[in-house]
Amino acid sequence: TLFRSDYSDATFHVLTTDMYGNEKSSGVLITTTGEVVGIITDFALSVTEGNVICAVGVSELREYIEKMSNGEAVPYLGVHGMDVTEKAHTELGVPYGAYITAINPESPAMTAGIMNGNVITKINDTEITDYEDYKKAILLLKPEQIVKVTIMQAIGDEYKSVVVEVN
Repeated sequence: TLFRSDYSDATFHVLTTDMYGNEKSSGVLITTTGEVVGIITDFALSVTEGNVICAVGVSELREYIEKMSNGEAVPYLGVHGMDVTEKAHTELGVPYGAYITAINPESPAMTAGIMNGNVITKINDTEITDYEDYKKAILLLKPEQIVKVTIMQAIGDEYKSVVVEVN
């Protein structure tokens, strides 16, 4: 089974298995030929019945694995989000971008004043039209880099553009 799961600054497809574990399960998911296909995650266990072991596919983690293998740290803002749907855009006037559904406590995004319901439309000079654009832009950043994030904030019945600096 395959479903999407929300992590900080990214979403990934999660593979479920017919194997059972507990909330402390960890490791890798391999094929009978020894090929690593996923990294076991406890995030999705609460979503599945019976503590079925779940894994994030290695192909979706490739960029993160490459960075860490090269001794690079993975940048972190601490944002959870989703795409702005066409319906939300046309009927509610929500601008296209990465719609923020949650902020990790004490994260760089929270410290900068980014809040649930904001829409990220630009990171530095990179236009953000959906959550995938956001994920790609974050991976290009360096940890400890100060970035300008353009957000659209709902003020009354309209959205106003605000630029915040995030470290």
